[in-house]
Amino acid sequence: MRNIPIRLLFVALLFVGGTLIAKLLQCPKCGYEYQEGQATCQHCGTALPAKQAAAPVAAPAAPAITADIMSHEFADVEKARDAKQSGLLIFRARNTLALLKLAPEASNAGSGDLLTAIKEAETALRDAKIPCFACRGTGQRIYSLTDMHGDVRRQESAPGTVTCPVCDGAGKLPARTSQTVIVAAMSNAKQEFERQQQARGWENFAGIWLPKGLSDHLTIRQKAAVKGTLAGTCSTCYGFGFFGCVDCKGAGKLKCTNVKCIQGKEPCPVCKGKKKITDTTGGRGNSVAHTCNACSGTGISLCAICGGRAYLVCAKCESTGQIRCTTCKGTGENALCTKCDGSGLVPCAACKGTGEIRGAPCPTCHGEKEAVCTICNGTGHKVRSY
Repeated sequence: MRNIPIRLLFVALLFVGGTLIAKLLQCPKCGYEYQEGQATCQHCGTALPAKQAAAPVAAPAAPAITADIMSHEFADVEKARDAKQSGLLIFRARNTLALLKLAPEASNAGSGDLLTAIKEAETALRDAKIPCFACRGTGQRIYSLTDMHGDVRRQESAPGTVTCPVCDGAGKLPARTSQTVIVAAMSNAKQEFERQQQARGWENFAGIWLPKGLSDHLTIRQKAAVKGTLAGTCSTCYGFGFFGCVDCKGAGKLKCTNVKCIQGKEPCPVCKGKKKITDTTGGRGNSVAHTCNACSGTGISLCAICGGRAYLVCAKCESTGQIRCTTCKGTGENALCTKCDGSGLVPCAACKGTGEIRGAPCPTCHGEKEAVCTICNGTGHKVRSY
């Protein structure tokens, strides 16, 4: 003992003493001291109180899709619709459709409204207007007149009297938007949508943006449902199915190739626009002029190339103004996975779909009986991995 420093010995005694004091308790009946763990008092035999177990620490609640979240999502969809941000509206509405699959308490009535909003936005992006090539945007009928020398002159009709036969007086032709324009608009909208979701602290799960940490608590079936929402949309055309024809600029009509054609009319090829023809008679070289029968003396006839329609039918798109997406063949959707028939799920291989192994929950599927399809990665479609 003499070799132990006095200060160290004092600290050790304090520790031992404190431990003993902490463990010594008093009997509630006679006050006799007892140590922790004793069942009865050694002095009076009274049953001693058992040690109280520490209250378990409550685990933090798992993230969930609440009514407030859904209300916020629908409000953002309406905000994009009011601002006429068609591309952003499409991405927001599709993401909200995925969230509805995780909110059983939410009304399914909202799904119809979202699908309607998507269709309206697609129409706004797909439909365009281009200046009419026949009237040069005036919407008026243009006449071709000839003088006595056969020279052709243009003359427009009075405003509001006779309309252009190609655009029906609109001055513009309805057309389908080209692939370049649609892809650029959707790509920019996707970047803006992802930027907004990142700013909210949400995370990307298979192309769908969820509150942070929520994906870790989803069941196998919920994960497949979320993945399938976006995977069904063709990644090449963003679900549009068709793009505007590049030959006719989506109008389905082409400008007549006859340079003499003026809205379907050209100078008469018989009289060359002079309205009369001259015949030699009598064998003396005498000539007689008379009215051209081919054009009835007007000097004008229907264009031999366009047949008087003032336009040519586009052969590439068969006058529809659009061509199919080569990836989805115009359906706007990716093909279903043949292994899981589009569900994204297959029976669990470990438990053969029973959910149990030797009477206990299957450690692989945790009793859910299903597993993610390894061919489509749970998307249900033949599509690239996210």
